[in-house]
Amino acid sequence: MSSESPRILAYDGARVTFRFKDQKGKTQLETLPVDEFIRRFLQHVLPKGFVKVRYYGLWASACRPKLEAARRILEAHYKAIGRKPTRPVSTGAGPRWTPRCPRCGTPYTSPPTEIPRSRGPP
Repeated sequence: MSSESPRILAYDGARVTFRFKDQKGKTQLETLPVDEFIRRFLQHVLPKGFVKVRYYGLWASACRPKLEAARRILEAHYKAIGRKPTRPVSTGAGPRWTPRCPRCGTPYTSPPTEIPRSRGPP
């Protein structure tokens, strides 16, 4: 149990008032309709079989300098070849990016319908 005060402060059947910390670390209050509160809350719930990994590899706070160095190297590379980085997502202009099989290189005709589970969740 946490010694902090509860984050949900009020609920009147139609609206929820809750406490949160903004990007600057200041505590803020917000009141939302119930359906919007639930929508925002459920954005943080992972699908069945997914495991949240927050601090691993380049995303670890101890590796922040390495991540910044990797970004600078990529920016220098794209600047040297005279191109902007491309994204594998169609923006509506130009050819659409097609996902390919990592083994044989053929384009997928449809996205996988289910993510295979190699093991159960922890």
